[in-house]
Amino acid sequence: MGIGYLDTGHFHLTVSFRHVADAARIDEWRASFQQASRLLFDATNGCHQFGDIRVCNASTGGHDADAWLLEDDGRSNSPELGLGQPGAHMVLYGDERFKPFVILRHFAQYAYGVCDEFVGPGDVPTWCVEDATGDACVMEAAWTEGDRFGPAGTGGPLVPGRVRRFCTRENHDPDGDTLQQSVHGTSCWETMAAAFPELAAPASGGTFSGIDWVTQTSGPRLVIVLDRSGSMADDGKIDEAKIGAHFMLDAAKAGEQLGVVSFADSASLDSPVLAMEDTSHRTQAHDEVAAISAGGNTAIGDGLRAALDAVTSSGASASTRTAVLVTDGIHNTGEDPESVLPDLVKARVRVYTIGVGISVGTALLQRIADATGGEFARIATTQPGVKQAEEIRHELERVFGLVRNNGGIVAAQPLPFLEGEQTVTRTVDIEPGSEAATFLVSWNAPRSSLELTLHAPDGETIAVGALPAGVHEIRGERPYAAFAVDRPVDGPWAVEVTALDGGAELDARLLVFSEHPHIDGGVTVGRGAYQPGDQIPVFVRMYYDRPVTNLLVRGVVRLPDGGRAPLRFVDDGDPSGADVFASDGRYTARFDDTHNAPGTYVFDVTVESTDSSVAVAGGEPVSESEQFELGPVPAFRRRLTTAVVVGDEPFEGGPD
Repeated sequence: MGIGYLDTGHFHLTVSFRHVADAARIDEWRASFQQASRLLFDATNGCHQFGDIRVCNASTGGHDADAWLLEDDGRSNSPELGLGQPGAHMVLYGDERFKPFVILRHFAQYAYGVCDEFVGPGDVPTWCVEDATGDACVMEAAWTEGDRFGPAGTGGPLVPGRVRRFCTRENHDPDGDTLQQSVHGTSCWETMAAAFPELAAPASGGTFSGIDWVTQTSGPRLVIVLDRSGSMADDGKIDEAKIGAHFMLDAAKAGEQLGVVSFADSASLDSPVLAMEDTSHRTQAHDEVAAISAGGNTAIGDGLRAALDAVTSSGASASTRTAVLVTDGIHNTGEDPESVLPDLVKARVRVYTIGVGISVGTALLQRIADATGGEFARIATTQPGVKQAEEIRHELERVFGLVRNNGGIVAAQPLPFLEGEQTVTRTVDIEPGSEAATFLVSWNAPRSSLELTLHAPDGETIAVGALPAGVHEIRGERPYAAFAVDRPVDGPWAVEVTALDGGAELDARLLVFSEHPHIDGGVTVGRGAYQPGDQIPVFVRMYYDRPVTNLLVRGVVRLPDGGRAPLRFVDDGDPSGADVFASDGRYTARFDDTHNAPGTYVFDVTVESTDSSVAVAGGEPVSESEQFELGPVPAFRRRLTTAVVVGDEPFEGGPD
């Protein structure tokens, strides 16, 4: 999801080069975004323009990016109202670095939600204004009718185009046959003003300030924010949270920066944000985490403020800035968390929140995650307290797989050991092109030990004491073991887990995550508060450079009472199912089983490519001479999760 936002008339965005771009190419894109900002400023009568644009190179920062900048030429694609939505990006092909008008068109879809006007329903060619001499409408015009660099849009001096406005009520679609009319029933300008009221009666004569193009460092920066209030001592919650933090420290690669904040009556920076370059850094951080103990009240706002300060004061701006907040309580002292949220948004710090226990402020945790583009996780209260505590660790492990550059969860499943069984084997497919894969097994008995062995598709075995080149073992005194494999062979991997001292009482979990520069996606629910009885729309997007359709998308909802309900996803363009455009790569489901049950509903989704999975064509109108081939979509699999609070979740209050 892009984490761009609007502030005082400026859209602040993040872009990610999905290749290694040299200085000349970066400068070409900068010039194109600068001119696109000028076009946006003129088209909105001085109301809106681009502000600071954070630039991530070499396929970094992809999950946070509002725009993916691809190397090859092609037809670009953008989701309607994608700004602030998980798993939504503008996809801009390489030739757009000479076509700022196309950037404006796709940004209008992404931010304002306007639709194409060069086609109607069923992709039937049509027009909006139908005036070959006028300056509207942006959404019907080809790149040849807008600003471009060089007459052919291949570089050179700026060539001004004639189209510079959006259609209004007075000149919009007299035939009523455009996609914009079909979806919204209004002109582009009216649609834009509905989402951004300052456009309803815009005042002209604003000041154009130009963009601020800011290059980011490549390494991700993560701060773990642990609640150490008194109640976290119950059922070992603080201990399990610390195990999760220890795993992150052990699994971090050289160059990845990690820090740890904890809070009770106030917050403390227990471990400063450091690059995990050598053993001394990890050892120091492990010691500092081990020293954390529980006692006191719950100052969530102070914890978030300390995390923000740690992230922003740790050198040059990083490609990914993330905080992971774990709490079992209600904020009851110190700075109001709501007052920290605007600063987190401006700093583009994505916050993942994890709530555990029966006295946790779930509504606040969801707001924090939603506002910053993170993810809210709720640990079910229908299981014993000790089991809830163990889930803290597993959630931290899962989130760590997501916040890596290009990270995604491939498999997450229990590994039960039956009576008399000492070895359990699972098969996990790793997709072609994965730059790294981590195979993790985590178990519940600290005094027991499991041994992990991997059998690669090419027959190679990875085991303790037998590590091939490019394999890193993640192991210590804590109840987890993992192998991180660089550039893994694609195909089915056999994961073999052996209990060294008997496995009947063990409760183990397998987690596998992959880092792939072309794959990204997310699941989200519709915006707004929900009450029992409401229908909840659920949306899934997956990218293989651009949106992919003909996927196998399956989902299940974990209900507050511990039950489960299925989800049926479609990409068929049937509005009755909340889907708008057929085969556009946005899958939609409606969940209507909330009935009269308040609480947190967790949506688990599995996405798999099939033999018929294809990249969505889409894009701006092109001439017959422009033919762009779409590459095949390889086999891949991802697990996605989100949660939503319905109504007022019941909880038992307490001092902390």
